Amino acid sequence: MAFVEDILLKANSLSHHGDLITENEELSPALENFVVLKWLKLIHPDLSRLVKQRYGTGLRSRTLASIKAEVSQALNSLLDEIRASDDAKVMRTATVGFQGEDRKYIAKARQIANILDDHLEESEKSAPFPSDCEFNNEISSVECVPEPAVLRVQTRQSP
Repeated sequence: MAFVEDILLKANSLSHHGDLITENEELSPALENFVVLKWLKLIHPDLSRLVKQRYGTGLRSRTLASIKAEVSQALNSLLDEIRASDDAKVMRTATVGFQGEDRKYIAKARQIANILDDHLEESEKSAPFPSDCEFNNEISSVECVPEPAVLRVQTRQSP
């Protein structure tokens, strides 16, 4: 609040709307509340909303500036609560349906997944098990090696 106190008018220093200021200007409760609100929003944009929720009953009988000390002491836990809430929002996705190009892309990806699943089922049926292979005792290794397979995966950069 020091920056606000520095701009308060001093007696006999300036005129305001043609009138000379005769007394030092004092910080009004409304301005003090505004400063605390601005302080909360500068720390985190959602902090003022959380303070209103957490201290709502106390704010019915007291001003925001009068609970500034309590809020200041609980600041770390309030910010942790906001971060936890933000993390939960990141993990949550709400999609009603895909539009246009996205719908085509998802349909194509599902078709490719089905083709890959069919290919894997066929390769499992035809792949020899080690018990079906003949061992060469001289070099102690299995003579049958399954064929390597290359599968392409289509990717698309998210917007």
